[in-house]
Amino acid sequence: PTFGLTKRPGFKWIANLGTGTTYDSCKWFYIHRDADERYIGCIKPAGGSTGDIDIWNATTGAVCTVTYGTGAQAYLTGASTNYDILTVQDTSIITNNLITAAKQADPTFITKTRATLILTDTAISSTYSVTMNAGGGASDQTFTTTTSGTETYDGLLTTLKNGIDAFSISGLTVNKYAATLEISRVVSGTRTAFSISCKGGPANNKLAVFQDQVDNVSQLPTQSFHGRVVKIINTESTNDTYFAKFVADDAVSGVGHWEETLDPSKSPGLDNTTMPHELINTATNTFQLRKGTYTSRICGDDTTNSHPSFVGNKIQQAFFHNNRLGFLTSDNVSLSQSGQFFNFYHTSAQTVTDADPVDLSASTIKPVQLHGIVPTTQGLILF
Repeated sequence: PTFGLTKRPGFKWIANLGTGTTYDSCKWFYIHRDADERYIGCIKPAGGSTGDIDIWNATTGAVCTVTYGTGAQAYLTGASTNYDILTVQDTSIITNNLITAAKQADPTFITKTRATLILTDTAISSTYSVTMNAGGGASDQTFTTTTSGTETYDGLLTTLKNGIDAFSISGLTVNKYAATLEISRVVSGTRTAFSISCKGGPANNKLAVFQDQVDNVSQLPTQSFHGRVVKIINTESTNDTYFAKFVADDAVSGVGHWEETLDPSKSPGLDNTTMPHELINTATNTFQLRKGTYTSRICGDDTTNSHPSFVGNKIQQAFFHNNRLGFLTSDNVSLSQSGQFFNFYHTSAQTVTDADPVDLSASTIKPVQLHGIVPTTQGLILF
């Protein structure tokens, strides 16, 4: 408007980026960090086992330094058409649609390696007994004691502990607390199963024991050892079952509280080697490609806090919408926790919050393969 119709160059030569066919078939991208830092980069196809990233300063033409975190370069295995790049401030999310997103392997979990024996009363002249079996063809061993008129909780628990210790079961450890005995078994560094039953009191209901699960939260003791995990059944439905972990005040044992935790037999979360990677602008003209720091699953199981739908599928595109990071796979759209871009799991298996992840499938009578997405103010346009 000031100078009228003047001739303006459409391009400005900054630097030569290569010779011959050096950058043929590359995936090009642009990073506009701020007014002073703008970059142009490309992912070179994998000529051998992995590809490579080259980046230049778009203002000065300077060649940038690109380093790779441990194992990160292995993600660059595709051609230009296999990559999608999303840039948000200092971070670019690189997605390779040749890689199948996977979960971490389920850990090895051995059941019935721990037990909690709970004493609720010391009735006068009543019989209390504990029966245990070490497995492997061993016979049951039973210890029985009868209370006197002056028997205390502490005295009876000590008597029961001494009786269990006298079984001489290999690797068995018994710890006494205010109203409970905590029993665990480790043989040659490996958790080892055992069975246990008990009874006591006039109606045989004053001495109880559980190993890996209880019917409801009221059956949990007020003292235990740090890290003890118990399954809370509640009802026959799997939808209201959850797992609780004891957190000792001194991080060892004794007084503490129970908090929701993850099923010890289930995967803790995503395998970040198979997930979209981060290209971080760490300083002027300096970048690093590294695996994403995806948040672990902290509670529930595969029913109450399932893996996101992209696990087992190839992620086509990453996007950013309403303070959430999202991934597009097949006919599913998955968005992270609000404000936690690498967290795709719920924070509780018992309740739902507005910040929880969103995972939706396209509803149609025909098969749908979603291949592109554009965020708008009103929502997301899917192609």
